[in-house]
Amino acid sequence: MFRPLPPPFARAKPPADAADGTAAGGGTDAPFVSPHVAANLARRQAMFDRATLDAAHVPAPGEAVHLLLDGRYDLMHLVAALAGRVGPVGHLRIATLSLNKRNLAEIARLADAGTVARVSLVCSYYFTTADTAVWAAVRAAFAARGWRAAAPRCHAKVVTLDGPAHRLSLEGSANLRSNRNFEQLLVCHDPGLHDWHARWIDAAIDRHENDQSRDGAAG
Repeated sequence: MFRPLPPPFARAKPPADAADGTAAGGGTDAPFVSPHVAANLARRQAMFDRATLDAAHVPAPGEAVHLLLDGRYDLMHLVAALAGRVGPVGHLRIATLSLNKRNLAEIARLADAGTVARVSLVCSYYFTTADTAVWAAVRAAFAARGWRAAAPRCHAKVVTLDGPAHRLSLEGSANLRSNRNFEQLLVCHDPGLHDWHARWIDAAIDRHENDQSRDGAAG
């Protein structure tokens, strides 16, 4: 279901000493991946593998599944695994206190693959003041795709996915990014619950999308 990302850079091709292009020193040229990048790719794949196992059972209509997350992957990895199973997802809505650039990259990959068409995000105002670089990246990435994001006083952790035959709601204690703690999660297949969460997330964005400042420390 998930494939490792291609290496972001390659080693310059060494001089060939044979007519067939064999590199000096023997062997053919191959992409080079630094140990740091290789470790990150392996870690990402391990996270997806674990999340995919936890997403193996998609609840049927009227059914709910309880999960205990052990901090070995981000909630975003589970969202991606579920989207891959029930997609294409027309609208992915996310309410989280915080996220990181890795989560943002995974969201972009889902969109680039055609797994998700549209994303709306509500996160905590406190997060936007504590991690301004990530929030700036979120705003830029979402604006480029015509998506919407807002940062009211939010402590909710909810995700909704609307697939062709599924309208799922994820409710729990986990933010989109992992914090290496135990977290509980409920995955529910109920159109009414999905639509209720969708309405308040959309309303929060309508109200706070253009907020530039707010009194007090929110979150």
